[in-house]
Amino acid sequence: MQPTGVMIVLSKNLKAPDGAPYLDPLDIPLRMIHNSTSHKTLNKLWMCFGRYLRPLMHHKLKNYTKFLFVQDPFVRLISAFRDKFVKPDEYFYNMYGSVMLRRYANISNPPYFVKEAFAKGIRLSFTHFIKYLLDPRTEEVTPFNEHWQQMYRLCHPCQIEYDFIGKLETLHEDTEHLLKILGLDNYIHFPPG
Repeated sequence: MQPTGVMIVLSKNLKAPDGAPYLDPLDIPLRMIHNSTSHKTLNKLWMCFGRYLRPLMHHKLKNYTKFLFVQDPFVRLISAFRDKFVKPDEYFYNMYGSVMLRRYANISNPPYFVKEAFAKGIRLSFTHFIKYLLDPRTEEVTPFNEHWQQMYRLCHPCQIEYDFIGKLETLHEDTEHLLKILGLDNYIHFPPG
């Protein structure tokens, strides 16, 4: 079960084909859960709307229940690597994988398409991925993707006073507790894992 689905249900921002918000996380198509345009970080909204967004941001930060779910950082990196680079993913291969192959696998001209690379046995290793993340040149060219960017840079816990911080390692228990805090425990039930 993707915790993102529960968050989408809670936000009521993503609409089902009938126009109503999704009420059951299991009803949300996976492609919509992983579509980065479905949910925006404050940084992305700020880039789009700038100063016009400031009053809305202040209102939400003051009046909304703010919660965050975190994961062990090493587990998060392994998960990002497996999800984005072990299986063929054209976008992540072209944006990041081919750069990693050039820099750390000594492949000066990697195949243009990920399926071609996989067919030739050319794959990234976890070591290549970690070298990429630790290389100071990386963020000089492209900022970290949200799947492996540090949580403190994504969610700003030093600037935002979160009402609740849960862990993915204890997701079921933490989500039940959060739903009680929000007064939604009688309306939304976290699906069994």
